[in-house]
Amino acid sequence: MSTLTAALGLPPGVVPPRFAEALLTFQGALSRCEAAGIPAHSALAAGLVELLPRLIAVYGAEGVADVLATLAAHVSGDVAGDDLVAGQTRQ
Repeated sequence: MSTLTAALGLPPGVVPPRFAEALLTFQGALSRCEAAGIPAHSALAAGLVELLPRLIAVYGAEGVADVLATLAAHVSGDVAGDDLVAGQTRQ
């Protein structure tokens, strides 16, 4: 199993271009949903519905499966630490 950035095809320590700006924009969209009274689970489910096909188009089904497997290992505690920030890797 690879690190999160390797699963995205990025070298260790590399953050995608304009990542910080994209993250702030995404967080703003979630905040606007919250302010509009949209339940968090609805906003997040909508995000996944929109995100998964786009991820597959960019990284391919196997690449997305690898990212999800890596994420699952982090979430379940199979991987030590709590750094789920894009661009961070373990050595």
